[in-house]
Parts: sequence; C-alpha cells; structure tokens
Amino acid sequence: ARSALALPRAETPCDLVFLDPPYASGAGPDAIAELAEQGWLAPAALVSLETDADGPEQLPGFAVEAVRRYGKARVALFRHDTKMT
Repeated sequence: ARSALALPRAETPCDLVFLDPPYASGAGPDAIAELAEQGWLAPAALVSLETDADGPEQLPGFAVEAVRRYGKARVALFRHDTKMT
C-alpha cells in the first residue's frame, strides 16, 4: 500500500479517479495535486472527491463540473484542465 501523497510516476494516466480520504485529514487537495504531478491524470480526466461539507470549492488546475451534498458529505466532480496549470 502507498500513500496517495507520495506516488510513483504513472505508467498510464487515468481518465477517472475516485478519492474518499478521511474527512478530517484534509488530504484530498494534496492527493489530487500529487496525482497530477506524477502523471496519473489524463488531459480532461474527471476526479471525484468526497469530503465533509466544508470541502474545497476550487482546486488549482481543475474546473468544477458538479457538487452534491448528502447529509454531512459533499461530493465534488473536478475536471483536470491542463490549460489552467
């Protein structure tokens, strides 16, 4: 097992990624940045991030596609935008 905050370089980028880090950790944005930096995200990849209700509204290099709230949970769908990085 590896930490999502210390990934090796990707052999093949992904088009779709689901992240559900522990809510109190705040690790989601850092994990997504690591995925992008290590080549895990294809151009225009979709990243689903589940957080508590106070999760990030924006991420550098990503466009917000959708945000839904389910009780105390928040699921945001971000699109990797290589033009924004």
